[in-house]
Amino acid sequence: MPKLSIIIPVYNAEDFLYKSVDAVINQTFQDWELILVNDGSRDESLKKCQEYAEKESRIKIIDKQNEGAGPARNAGISVAQGEYVTFIDADDWMEVDAYKTLVDEMEKTDADLLLFGMKTHVVDKNDSIVEMKEDDVPIIQIVEQKEFRNKWTSFYEKVNMDSVCNKIFKSSIIKSNGLNFPPLRRMQDGVFNMYYAEHVHHFITLNKNFYNRKWNCIDTQRKKIPPHVLDCALAYYKTAQSLLEKWGLETAQNKRVFLEKIVELLHVFEFVFIPKEGLSFSSVYNHLKSINSNAEVHQILKEYKKAKGKIRLKEKAMLNNWNLLLAFITYRQIKKG
Repeated sequence: MPKLSIIIPVYNAEDFLYKSVDAVINQTFQDWELILVNDGSRDESLKKCQEYAEKESRIKIIDKQNEGAGPARNAGISVAQGEYVTFIDADDWMEVDAYKTLVDEMEKTDADLLLFGMKTHVVDKNDSIVEMKEDDVPIIQIVEQKEFRNKWTSFYEKVNMDSVCNKIFKSSIIKSNGLNFPPLRRMQDGVFNMYYAEHVHHFITLNKNFYNRKWNCIDTQRKKIPPHVLDCALAYYKTAQSLLEKWGLETAQNKRVFLEKIVELLHVFEFVFIPKEGLSFSSVYNHLKSINSNAEVHQILKEYKKAKGKIRLKEKAMLNNWNLLLAFITYRQIKKG
């Protein structure tokens, strides 16, 4: 049985999958299995996966219909045999010495969850790197469940708690509790991490940026955003609130952390949802009106105002359905680039 199961969802990744897979094959740590889950790719991704599997017996392939990264990862979990589980996105890659250090740390500490840092390579539409950002992960060592739960929301202000790609999980926790990614097209990582958090006693971090993440320009990101992303954000928010309620930790400060996160997401939606092609003032207005007519959004904004006291003009406009003013501000900002 391998020590580590590495799961990569693959969707239309023929042009860049090699970098991710080669980085696994070349690891200094070799007690792994790699599960490539072809999620209904329409290019030659499956063929590329098969070529790798023919050369490397530790590579498994799952071929399934397209349902998104969450269900693809669930398929990988269902066949994973490793003591530990980790995830990579198909266009990202690990440093070659990463898994040796990470698995050694899991073995030494018997941690339930290990979080490490990322390097974010910002690329333009020509796939050229225009900026590189590195995480600065504070050292955290929690060995008792009550302490982990009490400090859980504070971690969201210090480290990337939402991604699954910067973490090592215990397979036994995932499988014994039947944990799966929700069928969301976005933010499924964050919700899965909340499911897992309920079972964490021992949590540690390493200030080493082992994961290399490629981040596309906003134009590319816009094309990848599903139309129901607001529902995904609301599901994420409600999962967090439900967990705080279950733990008896619904303090004003704890609730405020996730209120601020979802309100910032609402601001992102103002731009990401709107296609630049054929941009008009009416399209911006109708887009914003559809967000601001959502009853759950309004309730969140009311709670946010209560928690923050003074709010920004754009938030005040959203809360009061001043869609014309908000559309004017947003349209002007988008036109300015």
